[in-house]
Order: sequence, then C-alpha cells, then structure tokens
Amino acid sequence: MPNNTWGYGFARLPAPAPAPSPEPTPTTDSCVETLTGSTTVSGSWTSDCLSVEPAESGSGDRFARFYAFALAEATDVTVTLTSAEDTYLYLREGIGAGGRIVASNDDVVYGNTNSEMEESLSTGDYTIEATTYNAETAGDFTLTVVIGGSSAPPPSPEPPPDYNIEDAACNEDDLTLGGYEHRQTPGPDFYQAGYYGITAKYYNFWYNPDSPSVLCDARQYDNIHNARWHGLNYSGVVQNFALSAFNILEHEQMFVSSLIGDDLLALRLDLQHNETGENLKLVEVRFFNASTLTVSTVRVMASNYDTDTGLEIVEGVARRIAARVMPQDDTASQGHSQGYRQSLGFLEVFE
Repeated sequence: MPNNTWGYGFARLPAPAPAPSPEPTPTTDSCVETLTGSTTVSGSWTSDCLSVEPAESGSGDRFARFYAFALAEATDVTVTLTSAEDTYLYLREGIGAGGRIVASNDDVVYGNTNSEMEESLSTGDYTIEATTYNAETAGDFTLTVVIGGSSAPPPSPEPPPDYNIEDAACNEDDLTLGGYEHRQTPGPDFYQAGYYGITAKYYNFWYNPDSPSVLCDARQYDNIHNARWHGLNYSGVVQNFALSAFNILEHEQMFVSSLIGDDLLALRLDLQHNETGENLKLVEVRFFNASTLTVSTVRVMASNYDTDTGLEIVEGVARRIAARVMPQDDTASQGHSQGYRQSLGFLEVFE
C-alpha cells in the first residue's frame, strides 16, 4: 500500500558511474600521444620516431608511434592495430618507449598483417607501441583502443531458416557471358585456410580460355565481428598474395561500411609471378549480408584483359548476387541493403 512517509515501491539507487580515465604522467616526447579513454586514432610511420626493439625482419630501425594512457582501477584493455603494412604491437609499463614490455602481438591470426592484444591490467600508466614487423617501413595505420569493454560489437542476428549458402555464390545465370565451363572447387580455400569463424562455405569457379576466369565464393561466419575482420580484411588479401609467390606492383581499394552490416570491399591488384615473371591483373568485390552473416566474393584474375573488362564482369556478377540474397524489404536495422544494392557500382573508384 502507499506510504506517505517512506514512499511507495522499491527503492532504486543510480548505478555507480565508471571511474574516469586519469591523465597519464605528462611527457615532452613528441612521439608519445596521450589517450584519455577508448578511442580510434589514425597515424603514420616515419623515421622521426623509432622503436628500441630490433626488427623481426630486415636490418635497420623500426619506425614507431607511442600512445600513453592511465588506469585508475584494474580493467580489461583491447588494442587493435591495422595497416596495409605488416604490423607489430607492444604494451609497456610507464610512459615512453623504454618501459618493460607487458605484452606483444604480431598477427591476429597466422599470416595476417594486423595485430591485437587483449589484456587485464592493474592500476597504473601504460604505453602502447604501434610499430611494424619489418625494419625501415613507412605507411599509414589505424589504432583502436577499448578500455573496459565499452565498444562491444553488436549482437549477431540469426540466419533465416530457409538460408542456402549456395545462393550467395554466383551461378551460370549471374555470369550471362557464355563460353564458361563450371569447375567447382571443393574443400577449404588455401588462400584463407587459417582464418577463424567460418561455419559454412561454398565455391564456384568458371573457366573461359578467351576471357578472365571468374571465382565466386560465399562464406558464412559465426558473428559479425569475424565476418568483417576476416571476410573484408583488405590488408590480409594483399599480404596473402605477397606470401603466395606474387610481387604486388600496384594495389588499391574502396571500402563502404554501414556500421551494422552489408559492408562492401572492392579492390584491384596488379601482380607479377615471382618465378615465371608473368604479369596478372586481379579485380575483386566482397560484400557482407548481415542478415545471414555471409560474405560473398566475386573475383577475376588473368593476364589477357584490361582493367575495365574485369571491373565490368565483377560488378555485373556482384549486382546479380546482391539482388538475389538481399531482399528489397530489408530494413535499416540490418544495415542499408536497399540503398546498398542500388549503389553497388564502383567502376569510377579505380579510374
């Protein structure tokens, strides 16, 4: 019953506010940047800032950047470093480049160019060193720091009950080119065999001696994080081709993210085989369907075509797959599928 003296119902106290991130001990080192909480920063490696650690590969100094933060209480910290270059991460005690190494990481998975550390840390000052595996390596990078798990990925949707992964890979009608022979490739893909989180996969390979061959595959992942990280990892694509007997002459990419799902990665590589000296061109598009956690890939690779021809083939096939697997009534709660399907064209990005 109501009580006019003490009130009515259960007493509720406000949840305690998280401890603020203190400022780390000041430093005058221009190579050390101060972080005050979870953040994402973009940086570049130059010879202005160097690591004290010897390079894992190559002679000379490692270029590095340093990011200091302080913890007022024990908490979990996740650090991710991504780049087209082969990255390396160190976590040090104190402020600056010379503190004791608490943790380090080379690859998220074997053969990957990106690095990640997940550590439970006590109160104190720490410095993240973002550097490279190889010596004397310049380039751009992105560093993401999550303190206390404040940037957990969104929950993954369940695939619809009538989901068929074969629909997410191209078929004969998607090509509409004629003269192609179907050669399905069974088993795991050698090119990404070490990647985690794949729950189902399907491949189609279409061969034509007079036109670029077409490879289509579909990979379903166990969650959105793995689908984006392993299915749409541009630096991983570049690294794996470099490790499989190819010299990369040129490369470029376009990435479109809708924050929730239905992301798109388009890329082009000019390659030279290390043993035969043959020059090859590769054009590829990958897109993510959030409702089924599936990444669809369309790739053409050959020596006997110009880039425009490869782009036209890839774009046409990808459009037809997207029209089949992304329904018109898909809503913004699972990404922006309808607008994404209409804007799949990316020819102009490589001009």
